[in-house]
Amino acid sequence: MFSSDGATATVFFDSSTDRAATVVAAADWQQFRCSLVLQFRGCNVTGCAWLDDSSVLVYASQASSSYSGSGSGLLAVNDTISLRSGVVKAACSGSFTAEDCAKWKLSSAKSTPLLAPANPTTPSVVLSVPSVVGGCEGLQLDLSSSQGSGGRSWASIKVSVSSSAANTSQVQSFLDQHFQYLPPVVIPRSLLQNGFVYSFSATMCNFLGRCGSASASSVVMAEAYPVVVIQGSSSRQMLRKNALLLSATAYT
Repeated sequence: MFSSDGATATVFFDSSTDRAATVVAAADWQQFRCSLVLQFRGCNVTGCAWLDDSSVLVYASQASSSYSGSGSGLLAVNDTISLRSGVVKAACSGSFTAEDCAKWKLSSAKSTPLLAPANPTTPSVVLSVPSVVGGCEGLQLDLSSSQGSGGRSWASIKVSVSSSAANTSQVQSFLDQHFQYLPPVVIPRSLLQNGFVYSFSATMCNFLGRCGSASASSVVMAEAYPVVVIQGSSSRQMLRKNALLLSATAYT
């Protein structure tokens, strides 16, 4: 099952195992190539870790350069994860001796679908736009401080604009055709009419199907105004003991 933020997935066994001792040394329990024990899309370049004798953590949103070999792509909901045949057997415990356990058979291959989390994390969408656009600069729409993609590209991003300006449909058409997440898209100044407020709404969805939204507005003026942007969300939470560091950009 995926974790709520989609960054990892956990594979559960129905009983305690020997942690695939025939292929994974005890020293590697906290970091080993998933393909040694499991098979799934991208398993050759994905890291795993034993959480305990009956569960394996899969770093589902990372394809590590530490591992070489074929296989690419990232796990998705309903992908099949399979236990490799002949690598895992029951844990040796209780009154059984090592000699007894050595006679136990290794497990055959098993498969299961990868389930979505019960409560996926809702993306925290941060839409940064200048409150005032002067006569010289275009209008930049910045969503780069948003969080909650699950450690991979956003599944979808939709930006819409509303205004009483006569050319609002042209601005929307520009966004539909030219919007990009990085670097942030800049609406040409020639598309913006002086004296009007443009309101923008952005909806971003992650690969788990959970979406978040944010909105912001800009007023367009004929005069030249300096533009100052403080990176990140306008509302932040932090502990009183921590230092607050703000990063800003400014231009005219």
